[in-house]
Amino acid sequence: MPSISKCHVAAISLFDILDLTPQLDVRDGTGSTPPPIRQCQFKDVEFKYPFRNNAVVLSGLNACAESGESIAFVGPSGCGKSNAMALIERFYDVSDGALAIDSEDNRKWNLKAMRQRMAIVGQEPVLFEGTIWENNAHGKPDGSPPATQEEVEAAGRKANAYNFIKDLP
Repeated sequence: MPSISKCHVAAISLFDILDLTPQLDVRDGTGSTPPPIRQCQFKDVEFKYPFRNNAVVLSGLNACAESGESIAFVGPSGCGKSNAMALIERFYDVSDGALAIDSEDNRKWNLKAMRQRMAIVGQEPVLFEGTIWENNAHGKPDGSPPATQEEVEAAGRKANAYNFIKDLP
Protein backbone atom coordinates (compact mmCIF):
# COMPACT_ATOMS: atom_id res chain seq x y z
CA MET A 1 0.00 0.00 0.00
CA PRO A 2 1.51 3.37 -0.97
CA SER A 3 2.49 5.76 1.83
CA ILE A 4 -0.24 8.29 0.95
CA SER A 5 -2.93 5.61 1.30
CA LYS A 6 -1.52 4.50 4.66
CA CYS A 7 -1.51 8.12 5.88
CA HIS A 8 -5.10 8.58 4.71
CA VAL A 9 -6.26 5.45 6.58
CA ALA A 10 -4.36 6.54 9.70
CA ALA A 11 -5.87 10.05 9.51
CA ILE A 12 -9.39 8.63 9.24
CA SER A 13 -8.75 6.43 12.30
CA LEU A 14 -7.32 9.38 14.22
CA PHE A 15 -10.30 11.62 13.40
CA ASP A 16 -12.69 8.82 14.41
CA ILE A 17 -10.98 8.73 17.82
CA LEU A 18 -11.02 12.53 18.16
CA ASP A 19 -14.75 12.56 17.37
CA LEU A 20 -15.58 10.16 20.20
CA THR A 21 -17.63 11.56 23.05
CA PRO A 22 -16.24 10.60 26.47
CA GLN A 23 -18.59 8.61 28.70
CA LEU A 24 -17.52 10.72 31.68
CA ASP A 25 -16.91 14.33 30.68
CA VAL A 26 -15.60 16.80 33.25
CA ARG A 27 -17.12 19.60 31.16
CA ASP A 28 -20.61 18.18 31.69
CA GLY A 29 -22.23 20.50 34.20
CA THR A 30 -24.78 17.99 35.51
CA GLY A 31 -24.86 16.73 39.06
CA SER A 32 -24.89 18.32 42.48
CA THR A 33 -21.94 20.07 44.06
CA PRO A 34 -20.76 17.82 46.88
CA PRO A 35 -20.14 19.13 50.37
CA PRO A 36 -16.59 18.68 51.72
CA ILE A 37 -15.93 14.95 51.40
CA ARG A 38 -15.96 13.11 54.73
CA GLN A 39 -15.99 9.49 53.55
CA CYS A 40 -15.33 7.37 50.47
CA GLN A 41 -16.59 3.79 50.52
CA PHE A 42 -16.34 0.85 48.13
CA LYS A 43 -19.31 -1.50 48.60
CA ASP A 44 -18.80 -4.90 46.96
CA VAL A 45 -17.38 -3.18 43.88
CA GLU A 46 -16.79 -5.01 40.63
CA PHE A 47 -15.06 -3.34 37.72
CA LYS A 48 -14.64 -4.33 34.09
CA TYR A 49 -13.27 -2.01 31.43
CA PRO A 50 -16.09 -0.84 29.15
CA PHE A 51 -14.26 -2.22 26.11
CA ARG A 52 -13.31 -5.57 27.77
CA ASN A 53 -16.49 -6.74 29.48
CA ASN A 54 -15.28 -10.33 29.80
CA ALA A 55 -12.25 -9.43 31.96
CA VAL A 56 -13.09 -8.68 35.61
CA VAL A 57 -10.44 -6.31 36.99
CA LEU A 58 -11.86 -5.85 40.52
CA SER A 59 -14.32 -8.11 42.29
CA GLY A 60 -15.86 -7.82 45.75
CA LEU A 61 -13.84 -4.76 46.77
CA ASN A 62 -14.93 -3.37 50.14
CA ALA A 63 -13.03 -0.47 51.70
CA CYS A 64 -13.79 2.75 53.53
CA ALA A 65 -11.68 5.88 53.99
CA GLU A 66 -12.65 8.70 56.33
CA SER A 67 -11.61 12.33 55.86
CA GLY A 68 -8.15 12.91 57.31
CA GLU A 69 -7.33 9.21 57.25
CA SER A 70 -4.49 7.84 55.15
CA ILE A 71 -4.98 4.50 53.45
CA ALA A 72 -2.94 2.64 50.87
CA PHE A 73 -3.79 0.09 48.21
CA VAL A 74 -0.96 -2.44 48.30
CA GLY A 75 -0.50 -5.51 46.15
CA PRO A 76 1.34 -7.06 43.24
CA SER A 77 1.45 -5.48 39.82
CA GLY A 78 -1.84 -5.88 37.97
CA CYS A 79 -4.05 -6.53 41.01
CA GLY A 80 -6.22 -3.41 40.47
CA LYS A 81 -4.69 -0.71 42.70
CA SER A 82 -4.62 1.89 39.94
CA ASN A 83 -8.10 0.88 38.82
CA ALA A 84 -9.47 1.43 42.33
CA MET A 85 -7.98 4.93 42.30
CA ALA A 86 -9.39 5.57 38.81
CA LEU A 87 -12.84 4.67 40.18
CA ILE A 88 -12.44 7.12 43.08
CA GLU A 89 -11.42 9.86 40.65
CA ARG A 90 -14.28 8.71 38.43
CA PHE A 91 -12.34 8.11 35.28
CA TYR A 92 -14.63 5.05 35.12
CA ASP A 93 -17.86 4.03 36.81
CA VAL A 94 -18.16 0.76 38.73
CA SER A 95 -19.60 -2.19 36.80
CA ASP A 96 -21.42 -3.55 39.85
CA GLY A 97 -21.67 -2.67 43.52
CA ALA A 98 -21.36 0.94 44.63
CA LEU A 99 -18.79 3.63 45.23
CA ALA A 100 -20.23 6.07 47.74
CA ILE A 101 -19.08 9.54 48.68
CA ASP A 102 -20.60 10.46 52.05
CA SER A 103 -23.10 7.58 51.69
CA GLU A 104 -24.30 8.90 48.31
CA ASP A 105 -23.65 7.22 44.95
CA ASN A 106 -20.63 9.02 43.49
CA ARG A 107 -22.46 9.45 40.16
CA LYS A 108 -24.78 11.94 41.89
CA TRP A 109 -22.05 14.56 42.18
CA ASN A 110 -20.82 16.99 39.56
CA LEU A 111 -17.60 15.45 38.27
CA LYS A 112 -15.47 18.60 38.20
CA ALA A 113 -16.66 19.79 41.64
CA MET A 114 -16.04 16.33 43.14
CA ARG A 115 -12.49 16.14 41.79
CA GLN A 116 -11.74 19.63 43.12
CA ARG A 117 -12.48 18.32 46.63
CA MET A 118 -10.00 15.44 46.39
CA ALA A 119 -6.34 15.24 47.31
CA ILE A 120 -4.80 12.05 45.98
CA VAL A 121 -1.16 11.02 46.13
CA GLY A 122 -0.43 8.92 43.08
CA GLN A 123 2.13 6.19 42.51
CA GLU A 124 4.63 8.48 40.84
CA PRO A 125 6.01 11.58 42.55
CA VAL A 126 5.39 14.83 40.70
CA LEU A 127 7.60 17.84 41.20
CA PHE A 128 6.42 21.18 39.89
CA GLU A 129 8.84 23.85 38.81
CA GLY A 130 9.05 26.90 41.02
CA THR A 131 9.50 27.67 44.68
CA ILE A 132 7.95 25.81 47.59
CA TRP A 133 5.63 28.79 48.07
CA GLU A 134 4.49 28.62 44.42
CA ASN A 135 3.90 24.87 44.70
CA ASN A 136 1.86 25.25 47.88
CA ALA A 137 -0.20 28.02 46.29
CA HIS A 138 -1.49 25.43 43.76
CA GLY A 139 -4.06 24.28 46.33
CA LYS A 140 -6.46 27.15 45.68
CA PRO A 141 -9.61 26.20 43.71
CA ASP A 142 -9.91 27.21 40.05
CA GLY A 143 -11.01 30.78 39.67
CA SER A 144 -9.92 31.78 43.17
CA PRO A 145 -7.49 34.66 43.61
CA PRO A 146 -3.88 33.57 44.20
CA ALA A 147 -3.06 32.34 47.69
CA THR A 148 -1.70 34.97 50.03
CA GLN A 149 1.52 34.54 51.97
CA GLU A 150 -0.58 34.09 55.12
CA GLU A 151 -2.69 31.33 53.51
CA VAL A 152 0.38 29.46 52.31
CA GLU A 153 2.00 29.71 55.76
CA ALA A 154 -1.25 28.56 57.43
CA ALA A 155 -1.37 25.55 55.10
CA GLY A 156 2.25 24.75 55.99
CA ARG A 157 1.43 24.90 59.70
CA LYS A 158 -1.65 22.71 59.24
CA ALA A 159 0.50 20.13 57.42
CA ASN A 160 3.17 20.31 60.15
CA ALA A 161 5.65 21.39 57.48
CA TYR A 162 6.03 25.10 58.26
CA ASN A 163 9.21 24.85 60.36
CA PHE A 164 10.80 22.43 57.91
CA ILE A 165 10.06 24.75 54.99
CA LYS A 166 11.12 27.87 56.91
CA ASP A 167 14.52 26.30 57.69
CA LEU A 168 15.28 25.48 54.05
CA PRO A 169 17.93 27.61 52.32
